[in-house]
Amino acid sequence: MKTAYFSLLLLLISFSAAHAQYSCTHFYLTHHTAEQGDTINVDLRTSGFADIVSLQYSINYNSDILHFLGSEDHSLTGLWYSNIGNPSAGNLVISWVADDVVSGQSLENGALICRFKFAVLSDPPAPTPIEFSAYPMTVEVTNSNNWGGGGFIAPIFHAGSVSQTLNPSPIFLYRGCDTLSTCQQIMSASWAHANYQVVGGIPPYSFMWSKDGFWFSDEENPVLEEPGHYSVLVADALGVFSTAELDVVEELFYPKVDFVLCSMSGQESGVISLDLSNGMPPYDIQWSNGLSANEISDLAPGLYSVTVTDQSLCSGQILDIEVCEMPPFSGEKPADSSVPDQFDIEGITEDGPYLSLWPNPASDIIYIQSEADILSYSLRDKWGKEVCGSSPSLPDQRYIQLDLRHLQAGQYFMVLKTELGIKQKMLILMD
Repeated sequence: MKTAYFSLLLLLISFSAAHAQYSCTHFYLTHHTAEQGDTINVDLRTSGFADIVSLQYSINYNSDILHFLGSEDHSLTGLWYSNIGNPSAGNLVISWVADDVVSGQSLENGALICRFKFAVLSDPPAPTPIEFSAYPMTVEVTNSNNWGGGGFIAPIFHAGSVSQTLNPSPIFLYRGCDTLSTCQQIMSASWAHANYQVVGGIPPYSFMWSKDGFWFSDEENPVLEEPGHYSVLVADALGVFSTAELDVVEELFYPKVDFVLCSMSGQESGVISLDLSNGMPPYDIQWSNGLSANEISDLAPGLYSVTVTDQSLCSGQILDIEVCEMPPFSGEKPADSSVPDQFDIEGITEDGPYLSLWPNPASDIIYIQSEADILSYSLRDKWGKEVCGSSPSLPDQRYIQLDLRHLQAGQYFMVLKTELGIKQKMLILMD
Protein backbone atom coordinates (compact mmCIF):
# COMPACT_ATOMS: atom_id res chain seq x y z
CA MET A 1 0.00 0.00 0.00
CA LYS A 2 1.38 3.30 -0.99
CA THR A 3 1.88 5.80 1.78
CA ALA A 4 -0.53 8.71 1.49
CA TYR A 5 1.22 12.01 1.28
CA PHE A 6 -0.45 15.24 2.17
CA SER A 7 0.59 18.84 1.97
CA LEU A 8 1.04 20.78 5.14
CA LEU A 9 -0.13 24.30 5.68
CA LEU A 10 2.62 26.71 6.65
CA LEU A 11 1.65 30.01 8.21
CA LEU A 12 4.54 32.44 8.15
CA ILE A 13 3.21 34.72 10.84
CA SER A 14 0.09 35.06 12.89
CA PHE A 15 -2.42 37.70 12.00
CA SER A 16 -2.25 40.79 14.14
CA ALA A 17 -5.28 41.96 16.10
CA ALA A 18 -5.86 44.54 13.40
CA HIS A 19 -6.20 41.81 10.79
CA ALA A 20 -8.71 39.94 12.92
CA GLN A 21 -10.99 42.96 12.88
CA TYR A 22 -11.50 42.50 9.17
CA SER A 23 -13.20 39.11 9.88
CA CYS A 24 -11.34 37.49 7.01
CA THR A 25 -11.50 33.74 7.55
CA HIS A 26 -9.79 31.00 5.50
CA PHE A 27 -10.71 27.29 5.42
CA TYR A 28 -8.33 24.69 3.95
CA LEU A 29 -8.59 21.03 2.90
CA THR A 30 -5.34 19.08 2.50
CA HIS A 31 -3.90 17.41 -0.62
CA HIS A 32 -3.20 13.65 -0.71
CA THR A 33 -1.82 10.89 -2.89
CA ALA A 34 -3.27 7.39 -2.66
CA GLU A 35 -4.20 4.27 -4.60
CA GLN A 36 -7.11 1.86 -4.53
CA GLY A 37 -7.56 0.34 -1.08
CA ASP A 38 -5.93 3.18 0.83
CA THR A 39 -7.56 5.20 3.60
CA ILE A 40 -6.85 8.93 3.79
CA ASN A 41 -7.55 11.51 6.49
CA VAL A 42 -8.33 14.92 4.98
CA ASP A 43 -7.65 17.81 7.37
CA LEU A 44 -10.04 20.74 7.64
CA ARG A 45 -7.94 23.65 8.92
CA THR A 46 -8.48 27.38 9.30
CA SER A 47 -6.77 30.74 9.72
CA GLY A 48 -8.18 34.15 10.59
CA PHE A 49 -10.75 32.34 12.75
CA ALA A 50 -11.55 35.22 15.11
CA ASP A 51 -14.70 35.58 17.23
CA ILE A 52 -16.62 33.19 15.00
CA VAL A 53 -20.17 32.56 16.21
CA SER A 54 -21.50 30.15 13.58
CA LEU A 55 -20.59 28.40 10.35
CA GLN A 56 -22.16 26.12 7.81
CA TYR A 57 -21.17 24.91 4.35
CA SER A 58 -20.88 21.84 2.14
CA ILE A 59 -17.93 19.77 0.92
CA ASN A 60 -18.19 17.85 -2.36
CA TYR A 61 -16.09 14.88 -3.52
CA ASN A 62 -16.14 12.27 -6.30
CA SER A 63 -18.12 9.31 -4.92
CA ASP A 64 -16.77 7.02 -7.66
CA ILE A 65 -13.30 7.41 -6.17
CA LEU A 66 -13.89 8.18 -2.49
CA HIS A 67 -16.23 6.70 0.11
CA PHE A 68 -16.87 8.71 3.29
CA LEU A 69 -16.15 6.71 6.46
CA GLY A 70 -16.68 9.39 9.09
CA SER A 71 -15.02 12.25 10.93
CA GLU A 72 -12.62 12.40 13.87
CA ASP A 73 -10.33 14.72 15.89
CA HIS A 74 -13.03 17.35 16.37
CA SER A 75 -10.88 20.17 17.75
CA LEU A 76 -13.45 22.96 17.53
CA THR A 77 -15.28 23.22 20.84
CA GLY A 78 -18.90 22.20 20.40
CA LEU A 79 -18.32 20.40 17.10
CA TRP A 80 -19.43 16.74 17.28
CA TYR A 81 -20.12 13.86 14.94
CA SER A 82 -23.73 14.99 14.81
CA ASN A 83 -22.67 18.36 13.30
CA ILE A 84 -21.31 16.63 10.19
CA GLY A 85 -23.65 14.89 7.79
CA ASN A 86 -23.40 12.79 4.62
CA PRO A 87 -26.86 13.27 3.10
CA SER A 88 -25.86 11.69 -0.21
CA ALA A 89 -22.82 10.12 -1.85
CA GLY A 90 -20.37 12.85 -2.84
CA ASN A 91 -21.73 15.47 -0.41
CA LEU A 92 -20.82 16.40 3.15
CA VAL A 93 -22.46 19.13 5.22
CA ILE A 94 -21.07 20.77 8.36
CA SER A 95 -22.83 23.18 10.72
CA TRP A 96 -21.79 24.59 14.08
CA VAL A 97 -22.78 27.30 16.58
CA ALA A 98 -20.44 28.51 19.33
CA ASP A 99 -21.37 27.94 22.97
CA ASP A 100 -20.92 31.69 23.53
CA VAL A 101 -22.96 33.42 20.81
CA VAL A 102 -21.99 36.86 22.15
CA SER A 103 -18.20 36.62 21.99
CA GLY A 104 -17.83 33.68 19.60
CA GLN A 105 -14.77 31.46 19.46
CA SER A 106 -11.25 32.06 18.12
CA LEU A 107 -8.58 29.61 16.92
CA GLU A 108 -4.89 29.96 16.19
CA ASN A 109 -3.88 30.17 12.55
CA GLY A 110 -3.39 26.70 11.11
CA ALA A 111 -5.65 25.13 13.73
CA LEU A 112 -7.34 21.82 12.96
CA ILE A 113 -11.14 21.86 12.97
CA CYS A 114 -11.61 18.14 12.24
CA ARG A 115 -10.52 15.30 9.95
CA PHE A 116 -12.59 13.48 7.33
CA LYS A 117 -11.78 9.80 6.74
CA PHE A 118 -12.23 8.41 3.23
CA ALA A 119 -11.72 4.99 1.67
CA VAL A 120 -10.16 5.11 -1.80
CA LEU A 121 -12.39 2.99 -4.07
CA SER A 122 -10.27 3.27 -7.22
CA ASP A 123 -7.04 4.82 -8.41
CA PRO A 124 -7.61 8.55 -9.06
CA PRO A 125 -6.97 9.04 -12.79
CA ALA A 126 -5.96 12.65 -12.13
CA PRO A 127 -5.94 15.02 -9.17
CA THR A 128 -9.52 14.79 -7.95
CA PRO A 129 -10.78 17.83 -6.02
CA ILE A 130 -12.28 17.74 -2.55
CA GLU A 131 -13.84 21.16 -2.49
CA PHE A 132 -16.08 23.50 -0.56
CA SER A 133 -19.53 24.17 -1.94
CA ALA A 134 -22.87 25.86 -1.29
CA TYR A 135 -24.73 22.63 -2.14
CA PRO A 136 -26.60 20.99 -0.55
CA MET A 137 -26.05 23.34 2.42
CA THR A 138 -25.52 27.04 1.73
CA VAL A 139 -22.45 28.92 2.96
CA GLU A 140 -22.95 31.05 6.06
CA VAL A 141 -20.22 32.23 8.45
CA THR A 142 -20.82 34.88 11.11
CA ASN A 143 -18.73 36.48 13.81
CA SER A 144 -19.59 38.38 16.99
CA ASN A 145 -19.65 41.69 15.13
CA ASN A 146 -22.28 40.42 12.73
CA TRP A 147 -24.27 38.20 15.05
CA GLY A 148 -27.86 39.46 15.25
CA GLY A 149 -27.21 42.14 12.65
CA GLY A 150 -27.99 40.07 9.58
CA GLY A 151 -24.49 40.35 8.08
CA PHE A 152 -22.16 37.50 7.15
CA ILE A 153 -18.43 36.98 6.60
CA ALA A 154 -17.36 36.02 3.10
CA PRO A 155 -14.92 33.15 3.84
CA ILE A 156 -12.04 32.25 1.55
CA PHE A 157 -11.98 28.53 0.69
CA HIS A 158 -8.99 26.43 -0.44
CA ALA A 159 -9.88 23.03 -1.95
CA GLY A 160 -7.98 19.80 -1.28
CA SER A 161 -7.40 16.89 -3.65
CA VAL A 162 -6.44 13.25 -3.99
CA SER A 163 -4.24 11.91 -6.80
CA GLN A 164 -2.61 8.57 -7.60
CA THR A 165 0.98 9.75 -7.92
CA LEU A 166 3.00 12.36 -6.14
CA ASN A 167 2.48 15.08 -8.71
CA PRO A 168 3.91 18.45 -7.73
CA SER A 169 1.29 20.35 -5.78
CA PRO A 170 1.00 24.04 -6.67
CA ILE A 171 1.99 26.66 -4.11
CA PHE A 172 -0.28 29.60 -3.36
CA LEU A 173 0.68 32.74 -1.49
CA TYR A 174 -1.83 34.73 0.54
CA ARG A 175 -1.21 37.90 2.51
CA GLY A 176 -3.43 38.67 5.45
CA CYS A 177 -7.02 38.64 4.28
CA ASP A 178 -6.06 39.29 0.66
CA THR A 179 -5.18 37.02 -2.22
CA LEU A 180 -2.61 38.15 -4.75
CA SER A 181 -5.36 39.68 -6.88
CA THR A 182 -5.87 42.47 -4.35
CA CYS A 183 -3.90 45.36 -2.91
CA GLN A 184 -0.24 44.58 -2.27
CA GLN A 185 0.89 47.55 -0.18
CA ILE A 186 1.83 47.91 3.47
CA MET A 187 2.88 50.92 5.49
CA SER A 188 6.58 51.32 6.26
CA ALA A 189 7.37 50.96 9.97
CA SER A 190 9.86 49.16 12.17
CA TRP A 191 7.35 46.32 12.67
CA ALA A 192 6.26 45.95 9.03
CA HIS A 193 6.00 42.33 7.87
CA ALA A 194 4.57 40.87 4.69
CA ASN A 195 2.27 38.46 6.60
CA TYR A 196 2.35 35.96 3.72
CA GLN A 197 0.91 32.47 4.14
CA VAL A 198 2.09 29.53 2.06
CA VAL A 199 -0.51 26.96 1.04
CA GLY A 200 0.28 23.79 -0.91
CA GLY A 201 3.54 22.25 -2.02
CA ILE A 202 5.72 19.85 -0.05
CA PRO A 203 7.64 21.29 2.92
CA PRO A 204 10.25 22.31 3.85
CA TYR A 205 10.10 25.64 2.05
CA SER A 206 12.91 27.98 1.09
CA PHE A 207 12.60 31.74 0.63
CA MET A 208 14.42 34.37 -1.41
CA TRP A 209 13.56 38.00 -0.70
CA SER A 210 14.76 40.91 -2.84
CA LYS A 211 14.28 44.67 -2.64
CA ASP A 212 14.31 46.74 -5.82
CA GLY A 213 15.91 43.79 -7.63
CA PHE A 214 18.62 42.98 -5.04
CA TRP A 215 18.53 39.87 -2.81
CA PHE A 216 18.68 40.62 0.91
CA SER A 217 17.16 37.79 2.97
CA ASP A 218 16.29 34.09 3.07
CA GLU A 219 14.08 34.42 6.15
CA GLU A 220 10.49 33.32 6.10
CA ASN A 221 9.14 36.69 7.20
CA PRO A 222 11.78 39.45 7.31
CA VAL A 223 11.11 42.96 8.56
CA LEU A 224 10.33 45.28 5.64
CA GLU A 225 11.15 48.62 7.17
CA GLU A 226 12.32 50.74 4.23
CA PRO A 227 9.95 51.90 1.47
CA GLY A 228 10.50 50.16 -1.84
CA HIS A 229 9.45 47.32 -4.12
CA TYR A 230 9.89 43.84 -2.61
CA SER A 231 9.51 40.38 -4.12
CA VAL A 232 9.69 36.88 -2.67
CA LEU A 233 10.26 33.50 -4.31
CA VAL A 234 9.07 30.46 -2.33
CA ALA A 235 10.16 26.95 -3.36
CA ASP A 236 9.11 23.62 -1.84
CA ALA A 237 11.03 20.36 -1.42
CA LEU A 238 10.30 19.32 -5.03
CA GLY A 239 11.39 22.64 -6.52
CA VAL A 240 7.86 23.89 -7.17
CA PHE A 241 7.91 27.63 -6.67
CA SER A 242 5.67 30.66 -6.50
CA THR A 243 6.40 34.38 -6.39
CA ALA A 244 4.73 37.47 -4.99
CA GLU A 245 5.42 41.19 -5.02
CA LEU A 246 4.79 43.84 -2.40
CA ASP A 247 5.29 47.60 -2.15
CA VAL A 248 6.21 49.20 1.16
CA VAL A 249 4.97 52.79 1.14
CA GLU A 250 4.83 55.78 3.47
CA GLU A 251 1.12 56.18 2.84
CA LEU A 252 -1.34 53.63 1.49
CA PHE A 253 -2.56 54.54 -1.96
CA TYR A 254 -5.83 56.34 -2.38
CA PRO A 255 -6.66 58.76 -5.20
CA LYS A 256 -7.53 62.33 -4.31
CA VAL A 257 -9.02 65.24 -6.20
CA ASP A 258 -6.39 67.91 -6.86
CA PHE A 259 -8.74 70.55 -8.23
CA VAL A 260 -12.01 71.06 -10.10
CA LEU A 261 -12.75 73.94 -12.50
CA CYS A 262 -16.37 74.79 -13.13
CA SER A 263 -17.80 74.91 -16.63
CA MET A 264 -18.62 78.29 -18.18
CA SER A 265 -22.31 79.02 -18.57
CA GLY A 266 -23.78 77.12 -21.50
CA GLN A 267 -20.47 75.42 -22.31
CA GLU A 268 -18.61 72.17 -21.70
CA SER A 269 -15.38 73.55 -20.29
CA GLY A 270 -15.07 71.98 -16.82
CA VAL A 271 -11.85 70.33 -15.64
CA ILE A 272 -11.12 67.66 -12.99
CA SER A 273 -7.54 66.86 -12.00
CA LEU A 274 -6.46 63.99 -9.72
CA ASP A 275 -3.66 63.79 -7.18
CA LEU A 276 -2.04 60.35 -7.45
CA SER A 277 1.18 61.23 -5.66
CA ASN A 278 0.98 58.45 -3.04
CA GLY A 279 0.52 55.51 -5.44
CA MET A 280 2.82 53.27 -7.45
CA PRO A 281 2.66 54.18 -11.17
CA PRO A 282 1.56 53.31 -13.78
CA TYR A 283 -2.13 53.80 -13.04
CA ASP A 284 -5.26 52.36 -14.57
CA ILE A 285 -7.79 55.21 -14.49
CA GLN A 286 -11.44 54.60 -15.34
CA TRP A 287 -13.81 57.59 -15.35
CA SER A 288 -17.58 57.28 -15.41
CA ASN A 289 -17.65 59.01 -18.81
CA GLY A 290 -15.20 56.51 -20.34
CA LEU A 291 -12.05 58.67 -20.17
CA SER A 292 -8.81 57.36 -18.69
CA ALA A 293 -6.56 60.36 -18.06
CA ASN A 294 -5.29 61.86 -14.82
CA GLU A 295 -6.82 65.21 -15.81
CA ILE A 296 -9.98 65.36 -17.88
CA SER A 297 -11.36 68.51 -19.50
CA ASP A 298 -14.16 69.80 -21.74
CA LEU A 299 -16.66 68.57 -19.16
CA ALA A 300 -20.30 69.53 -19.02
CA PRO A 301 -21.74 70.45 -15.61
CA GLY A 302 -22.66 67.34 -13.62
CA LEU A 303 -21.37 64.55 -11.40
CA TYR A 304 -18.40 62.35 -12.29
CA SER A 305 -16.86 59.28 -10.63
CA VAL A 306 -13.48 57.61 -11.06
CA THR A 307 -11.76 54.34 -10.08
CA VAL A 308 -7.95 54.25 -10.02
CA THR A 309 -5.76 51.13 -9.66
CA ASP A 310 -2.01 51.40 -9.24
CA GLN A 311 0.85 48.99 -9.97
CA SER A 312 0.40 47.34 -6.56
CA LEU A 313 -3.18 46.44 -7.54
CA CYS A 314 -4.44 48.85 -4.89
CA SER A 315 -7.47 50.79 -5.97
CA GLY A 316 -9.70 53.58 -4.76
CA GLN A 317 -12.92 55.13 -5.96
CA ILE A 318 -14.09 58.73 -5.77
CA LEU A 319 -17.81 59.22 -6.30
CA ASP A 320 -19.87 62.25 -7.32
CA ILE A 321 -17.18 64.82 -8.14
CA GLU A 322 -19.25 67.85 -9.06
CA VAL A 323 -18.43 70.14 -11.96
CA CYS A 324 -20.52 73.24 -11.35
CA GLU A 325 -21.74 75.77 -13.91
CA MET A 326 -20.76 79.42 -13.64
CA PRO A 327 -23.73 81.85 -13.63
CA PRO A 328 -24.42 83.79 -16.87
CA PHE A 329 -24.59 87.56 -17.27
CA SER A 330 -27.98 89.24 -17.13
CA GLY A 331 -28.71 92.35 -19.15
CA GLU A 332 -27.87 93.53 -22.64
CA LYS A 333 -24.41 94.55 -23.89
CA PRO A 334 -24.26 98.18 -25.13
CA ALA A 335 -22.69 98.73 -28.55
CA ASP A 336 -19.90 101.00 -27.24
CA SER A 337 -18.75 98.82 -24.34
CA SER A 338 -17.43 95.36 -23.82
CA VAL A 339 -19.17 95.16 -20.45
CA PRO A 340 -22.93 94.71 -20.01
CA ASP A 341 -24.64 97.87 -18.90
CA GLN A 342 -26.63 95.73 -16.48
CA PHE A 343 -25.57 92.56 -14.77
CA ASP A 344 -26.51 90.57 -11.75
CA ILE A 345 -23.61 90.77 -9.30
CA GLU A 346 -25.44 88.90 -6.57
CA GLY A 347 -22.95 86.50 -5.03
CA ILE A 348 -19.82 87.69 -6.82
CA THR A 349 -18.96 90.20 -4.09
CA GLU A 350 -19.52 87.67 -1.32
CA ASP A 351 -16.28 86.36 0.11
CA GLY A 352 -15.74 82.73 1.01
CA PRO A 353 -14.83 81.45 4.46
CA TYR A 354 -11.13 81.95 3.79
CA LEU A 355 -10.88 84.24 0.74
CA SER A 356 -11.48 87.93 0.04
CA LEU A 357 -11.21 89.63 -3.39
CA TRP A 358 -11.84 93.39 -3.72
CA PRO A 359 -12.94 95.64 -5.31
CA ASN A 360 -15.38 93.63 -7.40
CA PRO A 361 -16.39 94.99 -9.93
CA ALA A 362 -12.96 96.55 -10.48
CA SER A 363 -11.38 98.91 -13.02
CA ASP A 364 -7.61 98.56 -12.49
CA ILE A 365 -6.13 97.10 -9.28
CA ILE A 366 -7.51 94.13 -7.34
CA TYR A 367 -6.45 92.75 -3.98
CA ILE A 368 -6.69 89.14 -2.81
CA GLN A 369 -6.42 88.07 0.81
CA SER A 370 -6.45 84.41 1.93
CA GLU A 371 -6.36 82.77 5.33
CA ALA A 372 -4.20 80.00 3.83
CA ASP A 373 -0.99 80.23 1.82
CA ILE A 374 -1.71 80.86 -1.86
CA LEU A 375 0.14 78.28 -3.93
CA SER A 376 -0.83 79.62 -7.36
CA TYR A 377 -3.41 81.80 -9.08
CA SER A 378 -4.90 81.88 -12.54
CA LEU A 379 -7.14 84.58 -14.03
CA ARG A 380 -9.25 83.21 -16.89
CA ASP A 381 -11.54 84.92 -19.34
CA LYS A 382 -15.12 83.81 -19.87
CA TRP A 383 -13.93 81.22 -22.42
CA GLY A 384 -11.64 79.58 -19.88
CA LYS A 385 -8.37 80.92 -21.37
CA GLU A 386 -5.73 82.00 -18.85
CA VAL A 387 -4.85 85.67 -19.24
CA CYS A 388 -2.43 85.84 -16.32
CA GLY A 389 -1.27 83.61 -13.53
CA SER A 390 1.72 82.33 -11.63
CA SER A 391 2.93 81.57 -8.15
CA PRO A 392 3.00 84.56 -5.80
CA SER A 393 6.38 86.30 -5.67
CA LEU A 394 5.66 88.45 -2.64
CA PRO A 395 7.06 87.45 0.77
CA ASP A 396 3.54 87.28 2.16
CA GLN A 397 2.02 84.22 0.47
CA ARG A 398 -1.47 85.11 1.71
CA TYR A 399 -1.79 88.49 -0.02
CA ILE A 400 -1.71 89.36 -3.74
CA GLN A 401 -2.06 92.70 -5.53
CA LEU A 402 -2.69 92.58 -9.29
CA ASP A 403 -2.73 95.38 -11.85
CA LEU A 404 -5.28 94.43 -14.51
CA ARG A 405 -5.35 97.69 -16.51
CA HIS A 406 -3.92 95.91 -19.56
CA LEU A 407 -6.99 93.67 -19.80
CA GLN A 408 -10.20 94.42 -21.65
CA ALA A 409 -13.35 94.99 -19.64
CA GLY A 410 -15.51 91.94 -19.26
CA GLN A 411 -16.22 88.85 -17.21
CA TYR A 412 -13.32 86.87 -15.69
CA PHE A 413 -12.81 84.08 -13.19
CA MET A 414 -10.06 84.02 -10.59
CA VAL A 415 -8.91 80.50 -9.70
CA LEU A 416 -6.81 80.28 -6.54
CA LYS A 417 -5.07 77.14 -5.31
CA THR A 418 -4.36 77.32 -1.58
CA GLU A 419 -3.35 74.89 1.12
CA LEU A 420 -7.06 74.44 1.85
CA GLY A 421 -8.03 73.62 -1.72
CA ILE A 422 -9.24 75.34 -4.87
CA LYS A 423 -11.40 78.48 -4.80
CA GLN A 424 -13.04 80.21 -7.79
CA LYS A 425 -14.58 83.68 -7.85
CA MET A 426 -16.17 85.66 -10.64
CA LEU A 427 -14.55 89.05 -11.32
CA ILE A 428 -16.04 91.94 -13.33
CA LEU A 429 -13.65 94.42 -14.96
CA MET A 430 -15.14 97.83 -15.86
CA ASP A 431 -13.94 100.35 -18.44
